[in-house]
Amino acid sequence: MQHFASAAQPGYAPPCYNTVWDTLMPHALEEMEAKLRDLLQNGDGLVLSADIWTSRRGHSFLGIVASFIDGTFRGHTVLLGCEHIQGHHTADRIYQKGEHEEEDEEPPAPSQGHVEVITTNVDTMINQYFTVSNLHLRCPIHMLQLAIKDAVNEHDNINRLLVKVGKLVKSVRKSTLNTEETDQLGVRPTNACATRWSSQLRMIQSVIRLFQKDPLWQNKLKSNVANITLNQVRQLTHLVSVLTPLADLTEKMQKELSQK
Repeated sequence: MQHFASAAQPGYAPPCYNTVWDTLMPHALEEMEAKLRDLLQNGDGLVLSADIWTSRRGHSFLGIVASFIDGTFRGHTVLLGCEHIQGHHTADRIYQKGEHEEEDEEPPAPSQGHVEVITTNVDTMINQYFTVSNLHLRCPIHMLQLAIKDAVNEHDNINRLLVKVGKLVKSVRKSTLNTEETDQLGVRPTNACATRWSSQLRMIQSVIRLFQKDPLWQNKLKSNVANITLNQVRQLTHLVSVLTPLADLTEKMQKELSQK
């Protein structure tokens, strides 16, 4: 980096790591927070949106976004905060995190009163934020996801089979030799997230494609911890035929809502 800077601008010395970390970044953060507070003062009221999601590595985060319309009828959306949530996602913990983020940014109080609209279907969020005076408009996409997940969880045979498929996929992903075997078939098995049935569907589909390429492919793996029978492959095929239309419906609903 220093060589590039000296070549681009002779005589220029880039700041050291300590200067960037201890001085430049804190000052840049203060300037951004000041601009954000000034921007928030231009609206008579705010729409605060909060959401919790989990990354592919299993880390949970709480994000809060503020949206408003200024005096010139221009729309604005700003990120108030994004914080890592550790431990259990209890109602009190979620509420405290949300209050902490809002207090840090000090959003202006709306002049036309306060209305909360709850769109989540998660019990912890509903229990903390929902009261008789609030509006609860359930998100149709999330409600569909929860319904499908609950239906799958009620069948022990399916759950045991999904665990078996997950172990098989992990045995491939963790071994370079096993990965080479599946790469020769032109299929890379997909990992699944336990909280998202759509990712489990993609995992099942990838394993089925491997069996379609070579019915004996799993016998060639090194240190295979799970062996799936052909009868179980047929069960997985039937499960895919049931879940695929629901996945298509979910994608269609997401596109329709994003266009509104």
